[in-house]
Amino acid sequence: MRQCSGVLFFLFFFLLFAADCMATIIVEGLTVNVDIQDITNQGVNNQKEAEYWAIVITNRLHSQGYTTSYVARYELRDDVCTLYIVESHIADIQVHTDVYIQDALTQDVTVLLGSVYNKHTVYNLLTQLKQKYMLQSINVNVVNYNNGSDVSLIIDAKPEHFIYSFEISMLPIYGIKPAVTMTMPMQDAYCSVKGQMAFDDQRITLKQGGFDYMNYRSKPAWHAGIDAKEEYGVWERYSRSFTLTQCRAYLGLGTIMEAGMYDVSAFIYGVAAYYSMSELDNDVSHDVGAELRITATDQRHSIAHEKSMITLSCIAAYANEAFITSRIAGSVPLQITSRFYCIPNIYSFHTTSSERIYAEYVFDSYLLGYSDRYTSTHSRHIAGMQLVYEALYELLYCKIFGSAGIYKDEYAAWDNTASYGFAVDIVYGRIVGTVGCAWNVDEHFDTCYFFTGVKARW
Repeated sequence: MRQCSGVLFFLFFFLLFAADCMATIIVEGLTVNVDIQDITNQGVNNQKEAEYWAIVITNRLHSQGYTTSYVARYELRDDVCTLYIVESHIADIQVHTDVYIQDALTQDVTVLLGSVYNKHTVYNLLTQLKQKYMLQSINVNVVNYNNGSDVSLIIDAKPEHFIYSFEISMLPIYGIKPAVTMTMPMQDAYCSVKGQMAFDDQRITLKQGGFDYMNYRSKPAWHAGIDAKEEYGVWERYSRSFTLTQCRAYLGLGTIMEAGMYDVSAFIYGVAAYYSMSELDNDVSHDVGAELRITATDQRHSIAHEKSMITLSCIAAYANEAFITSRIAGSVPLQITSRFYCIPNIYSFHTTSSERIYAEYVFDSYLLGYSDRYTSTHSRHIAGMQLVYEALYELLYCKIFGSAGIYKDEYAAWDNTASYGFAVDIVYGRIVGTVGCAWNVDEHFDTCYFFTGVKARW
């Protein structure tokens, strides 16, 4: 018994002595937001353990994007182990691109100067600049600066001379709808030409074209354009069809700025429009007015082909009478898990005019489920939700969706409806293909609306 007690006393004394000799970890030189609390709570008994924790902290820095920062050395003295971190700052930035965007692009990347290099921060900024300046490509090479611990960024940007986008889809009311847009970036602006048409098995339902020019780097920015279209319409209340020919010109002044993660634009437009309506009593009309339009767009894609966007528009105009038209549209992708997203969205439209030409169809892309329902409305308000699962990384997305809303029918009585369905998106580079099916709650389940579409940009 005495011998056993002596062994226990020796073990207790040894553990107490070892604990007293264990060195506390202190980290010097860390200014970036990297959590190493779990490491500094550890103790160090010898140089081998100190070297191990130096490697662990270096790996943690690298895993969070600080790939050129590291633990340079350590000191083990008495009961303190000091780990010295060398943070690698961005000391120099060189931009190689075409002359007409050289200064503007250089000014935008100077925000990185002096900061600790983080590859995620740098690549996120370059992705935003690629969209902002409509670049074909933008790449960065990270090199050592003056043989020290800091780095120099060498950025190569290749502008687009022309950007083409093409879309073909199947839409309620209009049928098959191909559209093409060509955009030409310039030094301080861009100009864009677009054209689209739609047709079903009976007729051409829509022909539309337009041109616009925006000088978005001037203060204030200005935007001008003209649109023309010919559309087949139906006044369902009277079982009458008509052809609407419209020409619309606009000129706006405003500003474009960054607000956190969002690009925000606010413009005030002067608008003038001319309408010619066949098969209806009011053959010719025109209106003039002013429009306030505010748009906020997330600079980052929350999903490979989706991003947050909110648009508010208010038009005050005069035709045969004064009227006001307002629209609000918004969509905000929310990431629930690494592969699961929900996307709430809203759409609201209201006009005080009673004229048919200012009304919207109810059962369009916001409320799928009908292919030939021509109910029009002067007021509708819709809320929807998409649940998206990324089945294959940045390639295959499976969706289920639903939307519900209230609207004024053609007799100015309030009614409500809802739709639901599923879809699959296939994303390959700049090409997105969609196929799906939707049901309206007013119909039997065996009556569905099939939709599909492809859009591409090059």
